[in-house]
Amino acid sequence: MVLEQMMTQEYLAPLAEHFELIQIIGYGGMGVCYLAKSHKDQKQYALKVLHPDFQDSSEAIAQLKREARFEQKFYQHPNIVQTLNVLEIENITVKVMGVMLGVTLKDYLTKSNFHRPTLQAYVHSSITRALDCIHGLGIIHCDIKPANIFIEAQGGIRLFDFGIARSVDDTTPLSFSAYSPTYASPRVCEGSVPIVLDDFYGLNMVSAEIIRSSTYGWEEALALRSHEIHAGGSSSSKIKVK
Repeated sequence: MVLEQMMTQEYLAPLAEHFELIQIIGYGGMGVCYLAKSHKDQKQYALKVLHPDFQDSSEAIAQLKREARFEQKFYQHPNIVQTLNVLEIENITVKVMGVMLGVTLKDYLTKSNFHRPTLQAYVHSSITRALDCIHGLGIIHCDIKPANIFIEAQGGIRLFDFGIARSVDDTTPLSFSAYSPTYASPRVCEGSVPIVLDDFYGLNMVSAEIIRSSTYGWEEALALRSHEIHAGGSSSSKIKVK
């Protein structure tokens, strides 16, 4: 059953006292994002509503709160998603964000009517500024990929989804299922603890994907390379970044 079908009116009913849910604007592994209007100030917000299957999971709730806590540190940054708060309304956990109108870079790359070098330069410079900011505050994103980069309708570029972000002091390796092998560095695929340079590795992989004339076969080839690295079957697995 798809996510939106499982988000029943009965489950969402407690939100009705606070928000008018206008439409679904996105999906994630743990929930659904809605465009909503607040009854209190009549402004529109984006709400990430935790899926019913995760409402009794203390781990999932803690992850959503950690994600929001990281994102709130960068509220004023023009290249990072604006997260305002996490609300617990009866049995529903909700992350409240500023509205972003546009598409993800992943979706945008399916278009053919844009100049790739120009887009690559703009995305790379914008996300570099975002990374400089989060790294300066001691945080590593750990999941730089086109699906986590948003192109706003007015032309802005924002980094979002800090779901597996971590402090630079965290010495726990990421599980292989947590990150995207296509954009992960060889050292992360080997099980090494992420460092700030791994975010830039991911950004460089994104830039390379943009600049190519076609994305056909790109993800499949890189995913295979990363799996080979993880399995120790590639010479590139010997690359070390200290």
